[in-house]
Amino acid sequence: MAKHPVGKPGRWEAIAAAFGGRHKAESVIKKVKELGEKRVDDSDSYAQFLKKRKALDKRVVEDAGEEESESVTVEKVEGGWSKTEDIALLNALKAFPKDVPMRWEKVAAAVPGKSKAACMKRVTELKKGFRSAKAASEV
Repeated sequence: MAKHPVGKPGRWEAIAAAFGGRHKAESVIKKVKELGEKRVDDSDSYAQFLKKRKALDKRVVEDAGEEESESVTVEKVEGGWSKTEDIALLNALKAFPKDVPMRWEKVAAAVPGKSKAACMKRVTELKKGFRSAKAASEV
């Protein structure tokens, strides 16, 4: 569709020709209209994510099981973030790419007990730590 923008003369014929003659312009138009009606908005996809997401990462469950047997407290890393919260943050960043509208609100909702600002700050800290570790390994 990007190659054939709205208003371009012969748009649907060009798109149909891209299918190698397997579809006519009328069937392409019909299919586009069907897909346009079925288009899912972001709120539905976010609700589906919340339903389908795993409760915890397997590594987190294993770590939590070991920590519970030893002590009830969760080990906090710098900035007041636990390992489970870091993993939840990283999983949320994978689930919501940069092009998703209201990405940081969705990421914060996926990380229990953390705000949008806290998540953004932690990602910045993790990036700095990664870059400095990478620079140290190259030397």
